[in-house]
Amino acid sequence: MKLSGIKDKNTNLLNIKIKLTPELKEAYANYSSKGEDEVYIIGPMMGDFFISPDARGVNKRRLYPMPEEVEPKDLLECQILEEKQ
Repeated sequence: MKLSGIKDKNTNLLNIKIKLTPELKEAYANYSSKGEDEVYIIGPMMGDFFISPDARGVNKRRLYPMPEEVEPKDLLECQILEEKQ
């Protein structure tokens, strides 16, 4: 299922691991990431929007800012891989 398919408005998107679309993976690899395609949404922080390949609670969590050509709504097309409780 894609992020856009979530119907429960109480779903915590910070607990969901997603697979970036090929276009998003390339945009992030060219801008800030090491080319990972399985990430967690961090959300808005410090005036930017971030994702991370590391789950919450990891000691040294890597944060990747969003490239200028990407908008948060673009993440809605990403497949959900798992949801942590």
